[in-house]
Amino acid sequence: MGAAAGSGTARYLVYFQYLGTEFNGVAAVRGSQRAVGVQNYLEEAAKRLNSVVPVKFTISSRTDAGVHALCNAAHLDVQRRSGQPPFSPEVLAEALNAHLRHPAIRVLQAFRVPGDFHARHAATSRTYLYRLVTGCHRHDHLSVFERNRCWALQADCLDVDAMQEAAQHLLGTHDFSAFQSAGSPATSSVRTLRRASVAPDPGSPFILPQENRLQFWNLEFEAQSFLYKQVRRMTAVLVAVGLGTLMPAQVKVILESRDPLGRHQARVAPAHGLFLKSVLYRSLGGNPASVQQESEEAPGWPKNPHLETGSPKARGLEACRTEATDNPQISQLRSGRPGHTALPPALAPLCMPHGPLAPPPSWAPWAAMGELQAKGLHIKKGTATQPLVPFLLEMNTSGVSLHPLGAQE
Repeated sequence: MGAAAGSGTARYLVYFQYLGTEFNGVAAVRGSQRAVGVQNYLEEAAKRLNSVVPVKFTISSRTDAGVHALCNAAHLDVQRRSGQPPFSPEVLAEALNAHLRHPAIRVLQAFRVPGDFHARHAATSRTYLYRLVTGCHRHDHLSVFERNRCWALQADCLDVDAMQEAAQHLLGTHDFSAFQSAGSPATSSVRTLRRASVAPDPGSPFILPQENRLQFWNLEFEAQSFLYKQVRRMTAVLVAVGLGTLMPAQVKVILESRDPLGRHQARVAPAHGLFLKSVLYRSLGGNPASVQQESEEAPGWPKNPHLETGSPKARGLEACRTEATDNPQISQLRSGRPGHTALPPALAPLCMPHGPLAPPPSWAPWAAMGELQAKGLHIKKGTATQPLVPFLLEMNTSGVSLHPLGAQE
């Protein structure tokens, strides 16, 4: 039920991330069971908001035990007592982070949304990332920092060309019954897979030079929605192709069989290699959440501009460092004061008036993402002055990429 107009109830869209290793999935576990979900911690933190009606999170995308999320979403209603104004989105996000009692969960950002907005039904795109590593002949060959973050394969290599060919058979609108696990609540098994890619990962910052036999790979899948365990079952089939167990053409046969119990499609890739990467929404008009757009960039920003030392964009960003540092919101992000999320050390130079714009370390999916959200702060580009929308700075080996928060890559 939506938040009623004039009831004093405000609805918010909240983005959050988590490492799923210690959770029984994202959904709340009710009753006296020892297992616990991410939602349990979020709703426990929300109790401190003193809402007249208990706050319940409606999760956009359910993830299983052990699955991680770089960015999941949920909506919630907060009803304050008579005469009290609604929380600003910034205060709401800060309050939730301040009262969260698990270090593996973090609220990224919040937006006010209409009372009839639904985080699950309104999502137009979901992207999942699956991480593989080859050349891991024994369990102890993998860095302790990478365990439970990827699927370690003993094989020294994968036939990536064959995997990419096989992935093409999955693209488009199909009945994906063959890749659906039992227990799915979906009434239809027809889905449209917009993107399926296999690409080498630049590498993990936790792998030592003498461990260069290890090669990391990223599989990404994008659709409006997925069936239960569909991504992990598609991943298992593509890995079988990469190992030579299946031919690319057999993937089409498996898909058309609509048989979820077949020898190959019944295999499910381990949960710990899977990350929910993003959940996107169409523009919500004048609402701040309009920065979440499907297949569009925020106005005025080119797609994925790379900022490198000495480039015009880097010089432009450097010119606004002093202004950014003087802004109290940015200063609080840097300082890590109670109720604020500290900016990762690798990003701190971008908010320092005289610090160098040093090449950042390799980006890791579980690394903290830094958001710079400064109301009233502007970046001057030529003669035009553009407002700074919420964005992410993505660290990688080629430089720094500037992304509107939640924008499709």
